[in-house]
This record gives sequence, C-alpha cells and structure tokens, in this order.
Amino acid sequence: MLKVYLINDSSKHPNWGSRATTAALKELIKSADADLFASLPLKQLSKPNWDSTAKRQNFSNFIKAKTKNNKFTKKLASVSLNRLIKKLPDVIPKNYSQFASYASKVEKSECLQEISCNIKTADVILINGEGGIKNKNRESRAMLFLAYLAKKVYNKPVAFINHTADFCHPDLREMAQNVYPILDDVVFRESYSAQKCSDFVQGAVAADVGFYFKPAPYDDWLKLAGRNGYYESSNDFDPSKPYICIGGSSAYSRNNYPDFRNLCQLLKKEFGQVVLTSSAKIDEEIFSPIAKELNLALIPLSTSPQQAVDILGNARAYIGGRWHGAIFAFSGGTPVIPLASENFKLEALIKQMNLDTPIIDAFDFDQNQILKLLKEYTKQEQLRSNILKRANSLAKTVARHTAIISELNSSPKTLEIKNDILNQEIEGQARAAYN
Repeated sequence: MLKVYLINDSSKHPNWGSRATTAALKELIKSADADLFASLPLKQLSKPNWDSTAKRQNFSNFIKAKTKNNKFTKKLASVSLNRLIKKLPDVIPKNYSQFASYASKVEKSECLQEISCNIKTADVILINGEGGIKNKNRESRAMLFLAYLAKKVYNKPVAFINHTADFCHPDLREMAQNVYPILDDVVFRESYSAQKCSDFVQGAVAADVGFYFKPAPYDDWLKLAGRNGYYESSNDFDPSKPYICIGGSSAYSRNNYPDFRNLCQLLKKEFGQVVLTSSAKIDEEIFSPIAKELNLALIPLSTSPQQAVDILGNARAYIGGRWHGAIFAFSGGTPVIPLASENFKLEALIKQMNLDTPIIDAFDFDQNQILKLLKEYTKQEQLRSNILKRANSLAKTVARHTAIISELNSSPKTLEIKNDILNQEIEGQARAAYN
C-alpha cells in the first residue's frame, strides 16, 4: 500500500471549507487504497514554529518545562515564545533564488527534520493548495518550497492539487514558474487558475473536493434537523419552514465589512426566515450582533461541515462570497447570489457551474438588486434542478486530485510529468465537465 504524505492538513482550522476539504481528501486517499501515514498541519505552514530546528525545539521545551507549574508564568512564556519566534530567521525562503540554499540546509538536517523524514518515508506527496496560494504569504511560499524540496532533492512523486493559484505577486509567480513544471501533477480547482498559469504548466482542472459532500434529502434531513438542540443556533431555526441563507466573504476583514442589517430586515419581511451562516471566524464576528438585534438564527463556526452542507443545500437560496459556502449550496441545487471575494475565485466558480449570475459588490451591494434576483431564482424550479445536475457532474471529477495514486499503483516505474498518462477515465470526466 502506497504511503501518502499530505501537506496542508487543514482539519484543525475552524473554517467550514478547510475542515471539509481535508476530510474529503482523506476519504479520497483511502478509497484509492493508499495509506495516509502522516500530514503537515496548515498551522505549521502559515506561521513559524519552534519545531523547525532541533535547537529551537530544545529551547522551547526547556522554557515550557520550567514554567508549566504556574498558570501566570506558563501564559507569559507562551506569549513570549510566540513573539520571539517571529524575530528569528525563518526556515522558509522568501524568494525562489533562496530555494536551493534553503533546501541544502534541510538535506543536511539543519532544519525541518520531521518534514524531511516524512518526505523520505512517503511514496507520494500530495500538496493541498486550497485557496492559500496568494499574496506571497508564508503558507504559499512554504507549500511551493516543500514541493520543490520533495521533487528536486528527494525525487519523490509530487502532486500539487485542489487549488486556486493567484500569482499577482511577481515573486510568488517566479516560484511557481520554476516549481510547477518539475512536478508530476498539478491540478487546479477551477479553470481561471489553469489559464493564468498555462504559459508555464499544462495543469489539469477538477472540481474542488468540497463537492464530495452531499446534503441529505430534505425529508430525511428534516427528521433529524427538526429535533430540539440538533443545531446550535443563537436563535430558533425552524428547518421545516423555507429560509434564505446569508454568508460572509473572504474580502472582509475585522475592520472592513458592510452593514447587513438592512438587507436582513428586507429579506425577513419578504421571505420570512433568514439564517446567517458563519463559515469563517470573521463571519461570526460580523453576524453575531445582527442575529441578536434582529432575532435571526445564526449557524456558528463550530458547526460540522456535513451539517453546514445540509443547511445550505436545503436552503431556498444562499447569498455570500464564500467559496465553500457556495459549493455546499450548489451541492443541493440551491441558487447562489455571489458576493465578490478577495480575488477571481467566485467568478471562476460561477463559470464552472455554467451560470451567468452577476457577481455582487461585497461592500456596496444594492439590496434591491439582490431581492430582485432572489425572487427570480426562487420561482424557477428548473434552475434548482439544473444546478443540482451540474453539481453532481462536477462531483464526479474530484477523484482527479488523487489520480497520481492510481497511476502509481498501476505503473509506478512509468510516472512522468505529463497529464496525458494519468487515468484516462477520470481525465475524461474532468474534461467533459468543463466543456
């Protein structure tokens, strides 16, 4: 059985989509008859940590041991360590010109020993890019560097999968231009990224693995969802009555977001039940006071991904700029009115669904335009049927992200850096879904 090392395990991240993505990938790896023997958490990619070198780990362990018996000193030590690690030289390079020298340090066991050991043990490395490839952030640089390390230094089969690639930053683009072409497989989750990278890699396209999840049929779901306490909500949520869901957007930050009160009041008057959804921490911060003030149901961040899929997939409509929130809605045939996200990904998803829904400004939205679209969409039963059919078609392509496992199982000695040798049946499904 092939040993798989998954880089970017986001199962501990609070976002609905992050947890759903890793859960789906783990199921796909299992169904491909492979062993996920180790994974690298998202937290270790996004932030420097004390485990990056043996000396740093020993120092951190020493401080923690000395302060563990006193709550005050333990807290003080934790805060101090978090501040100090940011001031130390990072083990992740900032530019492609540093990749070779940093990789040499890893090869000499000067840093990233555990990661290096897992790469050497693995038969194949899967890198789950998700929406993290953007802005030259540490997460982006770490994933590209580890892909380079696994392929260039240890000559392992490497697939960079399930991701949107936003290479607006020239330094990040330079990294990708040098890393993607040497990998065994590159699979984007939408066609816009593939097109933007087509001058240096002929990547495949398959639907986001979030399409792996399906909502329960309404009548079956209602038997469970209607029970008291089944859903944790700030106010009563009655799934037996029609409802409209509202979500946030990746474009929002703690200090920059619109006021949803007027929109919520308008939709409550027109449609009755409005349900606010918190698929990310910032959404919960934005919607909590509104839910309290207007007595609206708020589905919290702690909700399981499958429960979130059931809610969004059985809603009359979803308004929001969340990638996975929209996917969860589409999976049940729910029409989506997309708010703009931080980049092109919502536009790409709407195109992927073969829809012509306009992208609404996430900050300066016209609530009357939204109301008009809602009235139009909720009257079209055929629209819901078409959305569900398309979502089911896209769901058939998600196994393409782990196709490298099937290819290695069938012909481990002939794996090449070409998409045309990959599983033809899965590749054909992917092409058919995007034509």
